[in-house]
Amino acid sequence: MEADKLKESNKKYRDNKMKESNIPTYYSGYDGIDAKNYAYLYYEDYNTAEYSKYPNADCTNFVSQCLKAGGLPTDGTWYKDRNAKVT
Repeated sequence: MEADKLKESNKKYRDNKMKESNIPTYYSGYDGIDAKNYAYLYYEDYNTAEYSKYPNADCTNFVSQCLKAGGLPTDGTWYKDRNAKVT
């Protein structure tokens, strides 16, 4: 699958870059490259296999999906299919 190839290629790149820098890891379980790969795969089409469509909140929903794909855990406020609004 294309996503697996991208993930492996980006993992090698990230591993090499991390060896060259002292970038702090704020959340060790989050992988921005996985989030980017998810965005790349679904920016033109919905991932209806896993998520519902939200006609008036597509951008927020899409960013949430990318964060989740990157490994950011959900909690009692932010989770799948919750109609959360920031006020």
